[in-house]
Amino acid sequence: MGILMVFTGEGKGKTTAALGQIVRALGWGKKVILVQFLKGMDYGEVKTLKRLGVKIIQSGPSSLSHSLQEIKEQDLVGKAFNKLREEVAREKYDLVVLDELNWALHYKLLPWREVRTFLEELKTQCDVVSTGRNAPRELVEMADCVTEMKKIKHHYDEGKLAKKGREF
Repeated sequence: MGILMVFTGEGKGKTTAALGQIVRALGWGKKVILVQFLKGMDYGEVKTLKRLGVKIIQSGPSSLSHSLQEIKEQDLVGKAFNKLREEVAREKYDLVVLDELNWALHYKLLPWREVRTFLEELKTQCDVVSTGRNAPRELVEMADCVTEMKKIKHHYDEGKLAKKGREF
C-alpha cells in the first residue's frame, strides 16, 4: 500500500522535492515513472533520469512560448494522462511522480473524478507524488502527506533569470 504526497505552494522547490523522491527510490532499485504535465522541454533532470532508466511522459510544448488555450485545444494533458494510465496498466511501478498535476487540475485540464479514481487505485499499488501550485482542496484532502512550499524571497523578483542547471 502506497501513499499520496502533494508538494504545493508559491515557493520554489516542488519539482525538486519530487526529484529527490525519485533519486531516493532509484537508490533502492525501485521502478519509477515521471509524468510532466504542462512541460515538454528537454530539462536537465529529464536527460539524467532517462539515462537512469526512468520512464518519462511529457505533455507540454517543447518551448515556453505557448498559451493555455493551445494546450487545451491540443488536449496535451489529456493525452499524457491516457498514456500514463496505459503505462501503469502494463507495468508495475514503485513510484509515480505527477509533476504539475496540481496546475492541470486547477485549470481543469483533467476531470477531477477520473483523476481521483485513478489516484485511489494507484496508491493501492505504489507511492505517488503530485506537484504544482494551487493544489485543489479535494487533492489535499485525499493526500497522506502535504507539503506547502512558502515563498520568502525569490531571485526572479530581483530580475535574475532562470539558469540552465538550476531551474531547468
